[in-house]
Amino acid sequence: YCLFALLSIYSNPEKRTFDSVAQLRIGMLCSLALLCISLVVVTGQLTTNTSKGEVYWWLGSYNAEYPPENTAFINSERKAITGVMHCCTGPSIVANGSLIPPNMSFYHELVASELKLGMSPVMIPISPNPTAVQSRVAFRAIPALVTMVVDLGIDGFVVDYEPHSNTTKEHLQDFVAFLTPFASALHKEHKKLGVCVSSWGILGPEYYPALATTNADLFLSMGSTYFNSPMDIVYITSMLMNFPRESIVVGIGSMVPSTTCSGVTDDYKWTSDAMNKFVSTLIGHNITKISIWRADIAALLYKQPHYCGVEPWTFPILEQFIQGTLV
Repeated sequence: YCLFALLSIYSNPEKRTFDSVAQLRIGMLCSLALLCISLVVVTGQLTTNTSKGEVYWWLGSYNAEYPPENTAFINSERKAITGVMHCCTGPSIVANGSLIPPNMSFYHELVASELKLGMSPVMIPISPNPTAVQSRVAFRAIPALVTMVVDLGIDGFVVDYEPHSNTTKEHLQDFVAFLTPFASALHKEHKKLGVCVSSWGILGPEYYPALATTNADLFLSMGSTYFNSPMDIVYITSMLMNFPRESIVVGIGSMVPSTTCSGVTDDYKWTSDAMNKFVSTLIGHNITKISIWRADIAALLYKQPHYCGVEPWTFPILEQFIQGTLV
């Protein structure tokens, strides 16, 4: 209760004032309790870094301009990338639960070089229509999706489902009813399911326990940890309390060197020192998987000739994380 109350206070500035001294004391006790939980659950098992890490980059899948750009990036920064999560155009599950026949030649082109370069995992996105999810017909597309991923030879799908309406417990249950058989069907073919989580709606911490029951292989945090924020540890703590440690992928937003690039999603407020310290903290918590959200992922949609770039200091941090040498 204290965790979700505190999250609510941070995410709703208008609710940050207390009506009485008694409420203030309760709020302070809640904060202290949360700190104690964090120490016990998270920092209570800090260890020396001996494990090698994995770094998955979110790379564009919007159109045919992206495959060569993605390949060029992987070739240039091979030591700082182990896997690829694609965003944000994938196969389409429509309202009646059917799958629009995908352009397989495009997807083969999208993943071919990544597979050749040994990226693992390589996953493409799926964002089912909310009507299909809430009417519980989205499962109809599962056989075709499994066939698709086997044909492509990739590791699986990452579900990027972000409904901003009817964010109710019932909607969550409908979502779980889609994810559970999806994970099961992929596992039968030795494939994986990733699920994006965050800080809000049916993707928020209140619903992490239910999402954990789906047997998905990866749970990837989005905006809840993309920013350099003191709230990062709160969301990471909640992930550790609910998801298997080996399934946790902590997302970090990249920093773009130039502010003149069109299509940058956000300023994630990282510096070299702050990111180094944050990644070191993850290592201490035995978290071995990171995903990097490219702030410039939509650049080519805005007619930029290339990705806008990533701050150069990012790569040595990630290389050391992969090698198990970051301190």
